[in-house]
Amino acid sequence: MRLLPVLLQRTSEAVLACFRTQLADHGLSAAQYRVLSVLFNSGETGAAEIMRRAFLLGPSLSRIVRDLQHRRLIVRHGTADDARRSFYVLTRDGSKLVETVQFSFEPVFEAVEQMLGMTTIAQLNATLRRAGKGLGVEIDMSRDQLNLSAPCISERHRRARRKPATVPRDRSSGVSGG
Repeated sequence: MRLLPVLLQRTSEAVLACFRTQLADHGLSAAQYRVLSVLFNSGETGAAEIMRRAFLLGPSLSRIVRDLQHRRLIVRHGTADDARRSFYVLTRDGSKLVETVQFSFEPVFEAVEQMLGMTTIAQLNATLRRAGKGLGVEIDMSRDQLNLSAPCISERHRRARRKPATVPRDRSSGVSGG
């Protein structure tokens, strides 16, 4: 039991590492992509809802929306009755970028399916949902949520990208691998 938090954290970081390189190729952080993904799937959305669904705190969201607005990927709308309330929506460029990034993730998801098989993936998803529910956390990974649950990019995809990918390293044993 005491190893569980460490295993979950290391696995999460290894999974995200596979996507950070691809996101960086598009000039995005994982948090920025979560915001774009929420807006892509939901349309105009309030700041509080974006924070909840993208797993962000207010100061982080403020910085992220400022950067995304500067890049003209999102626009902010206020309400007539309360100028303090903000709603955000993707621009055309923002929508195109999300579609491009989603397409670039497909080889990773295919590699995961080949590596683990759909049965194992379904079992992992069910187990993690059950654990979250038991801990009082709502885990909804439907299509309107960001799903970054894939291990490192396949060798075929690495070669296609023509960039070396880093492989997570188990520092306790000095062995590379996933």
